[in-house]
Amino acid sequence: MIVLGLDIGTTTLAGVALELSADGGPARLVQTASEPGGAAVMRPGSPLDEQQPELVLAAAERLIARLSAGAPEPPAAIGLTGQMHGIVYTDAAGAACSPLYTWQHRSGLAPASEADAAGSPDAGGETLAARLSRLSGYPLATGYGVVTHAALERADAVPREAVAMGTIADYVAMRLCGRRMPVLEPSQAAGLGGYDLDAGAYDRAALARAGIGTALLPPVSAAPEPIGYTPGGAAVCAAIGDNQASVLGALRELETELLLNIGTGSQLSMYAARPLRVPGLETRPFPGGGCLLVGAALAGGQAYALLERFLRGVVEELGSGRDAGASVLPEGALYARMEDLLDREERAGRAAAGTVPDTQLRVHTQFYGTRQDPHARGAVAGIGPDNWTPGQLITGVLDGIADELHGYWEALPPAVRGRVSTLAGAGGALRRSRHLALACARRFGLPLRRPALAEEAAVGAALHAAVCVGAIDGYAAAGGRLPDGESEEREIRG
Repeated sequence: MIVLGLDIGTTTLAGVALELSADGGPARLVQTASEPGGAAVMRPGSPLDEQQPELVLAAAERLIARLSAGAPEPPAAIGLTGQMHGIVYTDAAGAACSPLYTWQHRSGLAPASEADAAGSPDAGGETLAARLSRLSGYPLATGYGVVTHAALERADAVPREAVAMGTIADYVAMRLCGRRMPVLEPSQAAGLGGYDLDAGAYDRAALARAGIGTALLPPVSAAPEPIGYTPGGAAVCAAIGDNQASVLGALRELETELLLNIGTGSQLSMYAARPLRVPGLETRPFPGGGCLLVGAALAGGQAYALLERFLRGVVEELGSGRDAGASVLPEGALYARMEDLLDREERAGRAAAGTVPDTQLRVHTQFYGTRQDPHARGAVAGIGPDNWTPGQLITGVLDGIADELHGYWEALPPAVRGRVSTLAGAGGALRRSRHLALACARRFGLPLRRPALAEEAAVGAALHAAVCVGAIDGYAAAGGRLPDGESEEREIRG
């Protein structure tokens, strides 16, 4: 059986085709493909936070065609995931009647200058998102679908013909199978905001209390079954959240593995069989029941990129034998040399002492603030004459990224931490930097496994589709079908 998984990202659409054997063994990767998003799907002259749904749909259809052409048989099922929080409005025929307002839409940062639903005056400088959060009792950030919807309602900019709203992945799913109304899986529904995990439904009373219209919220279904079929007979499954898809596409064992995903930002995700509320962590619904406990930092690979930019600036401005500013290096030019430097220091340290020496520099990598305090900033401490070197600074930044994630680990209940035996490391930054993986393994005191397939979210969407058509017996069993890829998969110990 062939199953396809699509990850409809903000800047790129990625897809995989997996072949599932009848004997229940690991899936075989048949094909990967990608299509450009971002500028390629923007409306000319439109803001950066708006995209054209029809162009995204066309890119997804091209991706499906390419994946299908490379497979030995037609796909039996298609699963989707993608960029979260944003919304597109649809009309009674199921067609888009608005742009896609992406998760980057900043309308929630506007001053909440109008009276709220209860008639109270503006609370002095409060943003719209902050006011909606206060009145609803739910954390509603700018870019969340219900916040964008509220802003558009206030501006009288919701299309008159709109009958529903949903994410772009939900829109693609409904169009692939000819539906007229989107159906949201709970992990997608929660991403719009104002979703009650315990009730498994939108808290319409709380949203109404905040003055947010609820008439266009789409139906929600947790049933792991197709929502329709393509003209070619492939089952189409409701889209799932990108975090949940990455967990499915990376973890072999839901109960005993912890996912560290380090791309631009960084994220720790741990599965729990029943919903838990943990201070400092976000609780997100998981397909099939249970939840993810998630800690998310703004700076992951972004912090390492800032360091690379600084070192590149030093080379450009002070490089030996060159006039200041005469040499301009391309972005990312020093990553390989940074890794090589740490390789050399690692070998020298092992030769001298048998272990890799820990840096004495302490780098706090909150260079871009935190989700709780956008104005927080990073710092470098413990500088001395023996450790103020490029290698120690690089290692300090990597350790700082690991430290921030470890703070979320310490927030997990001891009973949850106690069952974790392995880290799974996903995301571009972790894949590119062996030393970042080493830093995480050292900090957590656990081995770190990098999954064989790089497109974890697309792989997870494909496995979700396999569960929906009964090819895999539940989400807990999905990890057992991940491709082996022993030559590519590496277990790293600190």
